Amino acid sequence: MEIPKAAIDIINKLGEASYEAYFVGGCVRDMLMGIEPKDWDITTSAAPEQIKSLLKRTVDTGIKHGTVTIVASGKNYEVTTYRLDGEYLNFRHPEQVIFTSDLKEDLRRRDFTVNAIAYHPTGGYIDFFEGTKDIEAKTIRGVGDASERFREDALRMLRAVRFACQLGFSIEDNTFEALKKNSELIAHVSMERIRDELVKAFTSEHVSKAVYFTRCTILNHALPFLADYLDGHFGGFLERLEKLQMPERTCVNALALLFKDMESTEAAKTLRLLKMDNATARDISLISKEVNKEIPSDLYYVKKTMANIGVENYFALLNCKIACGENVKPLKELGTQALERGEPIFIKDMKINGNVLKERFGVSGVEVGMLLNALHEEVLKDFEKNNEAALIEAAMEILTNRRS
Repeated sequence: MEIPKAAIDIINKLGEASYEAYFVGGCVRDMLMGIEPKDWDITTSAAPEQIKSLLKRTVDTGIKHGTVTIVASGKNYEVTTYRLDGEYLNFRHPEQVIFTSDLKEDLRRRDFTVNAIAYHPTGGYIDFFEGTKDIEAKTIRGVGDASERFREDALRMLRAVRFACQLGFSIEDNTFEALKKNSELIAHVSMERIRDELVKAFTSEHVSKAVYFTRCTILNHALPFLADYLDGHFGGFLERLEKLQMPERTCVNALALLFKDMESTEAAKTLRLLKMDNATARDISLISKEVNKEIPSDLYYVKKTMANIGVENYFALLNCKIACGENVKPLKELGTQALERGEPIFIKDMKINGNVLKERFGVSGVEVGMLLNALHEEVLKDFEKNNEAALIEAAMEILTNRRS
């Protein structure tokens, strides 16, 4: 595993000034698992002001909690001073942090043993809490007293399940019992963070591990309505998700499958509770409403569906149908061929617009919309009609029939 030179330079620069510095957290866990780390976080005995004096291009991203971001070679590296957390009064954040010179104390405050391993490029791994063994055993275990870790920060309960889904690990028995015991504390976590952790879990490689969500009753406290719905649907939902290949296991696809058997009004309500952004919520709703509907293997119906929900959503819908056991190869081929031929899909693709209709026929308002929709149907059925002359002729016929 090749560590970025810029990251090693930061470690070395701190070391040359007689400060300890180690890679820590997810990057070390991933290295041990043979996974390419996305981020390279560093922990050090240097205080924030000392970090800033030694390193160039620093940003005070979390200076209050000892974190300084170093910008090097086009990437950001978070460097955080060893610290102890003060008392947690809201089950989410410490009231204060206390800087320390003891690496073990810094690692002791972390959530899970697999994330509490430090690494130095020349000194190797430092593993006070046997995280390496837990990685080998594919186990998520709280550092020290798991119940205390969850009461410090209730978000860690969701992270436990999310890590299980991402890594394919099981949650150690005592840690899981602590999770169940403290599940009601999820009420102290913002809905945005709950949503993000759920989505990360549902779009992870080992999504079957998401059963922990229902077994520990977290969702009963976070989203009671969704928990009730999942009582009869969660197993089928996870089975469908597993049939999606990882590139297609997106947030939109996952939640569309989740809501496919839910009343549309209830699905919309749940999306609002999750504080999903409007564009994503719209895509999820459009796809979930179509998953259970049959699309005839006919070019017109394929293009009609694309026009109704969007091209990208159409192919996402096909992925969801695959997850439900449908053969969608003909639908995919028809859609792909129509796009390759440049066939008009949307009203905006037509070789005519409302202004032309107004000038030519003296129509306005609702009648313009009616004409555009009718002409859209014509070109969906026969794309060769998508020229202004043919569309003018078709519009004239439509108006004559309506007015006769």
